[in-house]
Amino acid sequence: MYNKKNASEAKRRPDDFDVMSKSMKRAITIVSLFISSFSLASDMSFEQGEARWKEIKDKDSFIQYSEKVLEYLDGDSSPSLKGCKQLSAKDMFFITVINENGKVTEFIPRENTAKNECYKEKLLAISLPKPPFSPLYTKRHLK
Repeated sequence: MYNKKNASEAKRRPDDFDVMSKSMKRAITIVSLFISSFSLASDMSFEQGEARWKEIKDKDSFIQYSEKVLEYLDGDSSPSLKGCKQLSAKDMFFITVINENGKVTEFIPRENTAKNECYKEKLLAISLPKPPFSPLYTKRHLK
């Protein structure tokens, strides 16, 4: 059965659907980009991080920045890492990824230990001095 009222509703529905569809597409795209950027960052292995660190470790700006960070972490204004240092563990290695603002965005341990978890918790919670470039990869070996 066809009448004028049904015809006008039929014309509106596709438009309403198209508007909803466009906004849903935007939302899905934004969520997908967020998830993919997060998962790319989180899926980095220790070996991949170490390879990126090796690419930059001999640059003068990296060396100067590393010295500045070590001074900061050893200084009075640094976050307390003493609790982490006291945890027993064999030699530990980890990679940190630092963004343009000096925020540690990733902590990638070679092995998962209580000591690594302690450092991860502390380092992800602080901001370091701003690096000369980003992302900046550091490799640390603690005994």
